[in-house]
Amino acid sequence: YRAYRERNRARIAEKNRLWRQNNPEKERARKQRQRTSGYESAYQRQYRQTAASKYSALRSRAQARGIGFDIDRETFTYWFNEQPHVCRYCHAPVSIADASRKRWLTIDRMDNKRPYVIGNITVCCYRCNLLKSDDISFTTMVEIGQLLYKEKHGKVWNGSEWACA
Repeated sequence: YRAYRERNRARIAEKNRLWRQNNPEKERARKQRQRTSGYESAYQRQYRQTAASKYSALRSRAQARGIGFDIDRETFTYWFNEQPHVCRYCHAPVSIADASRKRWLTIDRMDNKRPYVIGNITVCCYRCNLLKSDDISFTTMVEIGQLLYKEKHGKVWNGSEWACA
């Protein structure tokens, strides 16, 4: 069955699109059943935790904002899976599915004048990514992140580890 679907992907997609177009009330009811059953949200929560989800969202946002994006899916997936889930700036642990948006894992361009390319992206928390925006350089944001960490934990970065202030 899987091989058949892979061979006929375009034909199946077109058939499904036409069915949805010709049966809008049934499609609406189907989507409503999915929403009320919790299936859709459970699936979305699971998908959001994958590198594929981050890649698709990042590429879409870059395209919408007119920012260059020169990373293929395989390279991004490898890079993403190798990264520690710790903010590059404030060193707080980040989560892909955190209920509090502050600690969401986001991908930041270290130099906002350059496109999304491996070597110009880093993992950071949502809060630091918002704070950095386009106005603060990477090195300045690293210093700000260290101040945030020091304020919260009373420790400073000595170049290789956190030490008491």
